[in-house]
Amino acid sequence: MRTALYVLTCVVMLVSGQILIKIGLNLKGGFQFSVVSFWSELGKILTSGYIWLGAFVTISSGFLWMDVLSKKELSFVYPFI
Repeated sequence: MRTALYVLTCVVMLVSGQILIKIGLNLKGGFQFSVVSFWSELGKILTSGYIWLGAFVTISSGFLWMDVLSKKELSFVYPFI
């Protein structure tokens, strides 16, 4: 049961992080990847608290997922996703 709770937490954190990043990008007017505007676009996204929070939550989810994988087999936990 504890493993299922950890996996559910990972999924919720991952989805939440991606939603926060999406909100941050929408508030900043999107992201255009090009050589010409790279630095200005990078500066634009690095000033968004939503993007920073989303990145933190997503990375934290990854660490929790590694903890789950270190305790259980991938074939057991992956179907929970």
